[in-house]
Amino acid sequence: MARIFISYSRTDKITVNNIVNELLKFQSNDGDLQEIRWDQQLPIGDDWWRHILGDIQGSTHFVYFLSVASWESQFCNEELNWARALERIILPVQISVGVSGNILTQFRENVLPLQNSPADYAGHIERQIRNRPNGKTLPSPLPPRPARPKHPLDTAINLVERLRQNRSVYDSEITANINMLRNESRKPELCDDAILILEQMAQYPRMPVSYRMDIQDILTLRILNIHKNEITPSQPVTPRKLISSAQMITVSRALIEAATPSTIEEFAEFTYAVSRIIREQDINLSQLAASLDLSDTHASPRLIASELASDRDKLYSLLTTSDEKFAVLAKTVYDYCFDFLAKVRNAQRQLA
Repeated sequence: MARIFISYSRTDKITVNNIVNELLKFQSNDGDLQEIRWDQQLPIGDDWWRHILGDIQGSTHFVYFLSVASWESQFCNEELNWARALERIILPVQISVGVSGNILTQFRENVLPLQNSPADYAGHIERQIRNRPNGKTLPSPLPPRPARPKHPLDTAINLVERLRQNRSVYDSEITANINMLRNESRKPELCDDAILILEQMAQYPRMPVSYRMDIQDILTLRILNIHKNEITPSQPVTPRKLISSAQMITVSRALIEAATPSTIEEFAEFTYAVSRIIREQDINLSQLAASLDLSDTHASPRLIASELASDRDKLYSLLTTSDEKFAVLAKTVYDYCFDFLAKVRNAQRQLA
């Protein structure tokens, strides 16, 4: 039975995720493909690295998604070297242009060239696994495990470790790391890691409220931006897919918590804009009001917009609706909320 480990760069996360989703369709209890292991979590400290090395050791096949980013990644290179040292079956798969012939010649194995679709990639990988279902036994004794490579966010990772151990942390360190993570979260290859570090920082009771609010701002804007960038025009409008996230931060929560006396003018603008969006939609207002649990089912667009601006539960209910009648409305309001939130935060900082 094949147990696959997926090695990839986070820059290629969307591409790899699409391929793995197709590959999972071949997974069954009685088939050749038994298990797929791939890390989608944060590289926090040495525990994470030991887990990765253990997963590679427990695999039979090592699928290396080859791109310029993965080739330049120290983590991907160490994973590949460890898999080779353990004599796992290596399946290199090219997923991006720009990979030079010199790089391709570095592989002893045949590299699967670029394919037309995730399904094509998955089909080729599954056939290679079926042709070579069983790997070699592990060498004895095992080779020494490689040390965890340095991570660009190691300073913040170490800070989280100290918070976890209840060790003393200076305010200046927290501020410097939050600002650093804010900048690094804009980079595709570091965005996921930066977001998850910030989430862990915010969980510690000793974290001052002002820093929690700064972290919430970063998380909200980056999460929304990620969702906006990942949705393509060819995909159906499904607001639940746009909003759902492992993170417990939503645009509705951020909007309501942004409502302070200094932002009354901005929230008046929000009400007007959402009212206009509702009027432009070809929807039944009574049905919309009922779906939001408004007492007045004959509500006007203005009244509905006011409720959405003042009640986080109602706004969240709209943004995460699964009712196809309001899908386009939810998507339009969602996009407006993203732009509006950035404007509110900017206004608050100018007044601070």
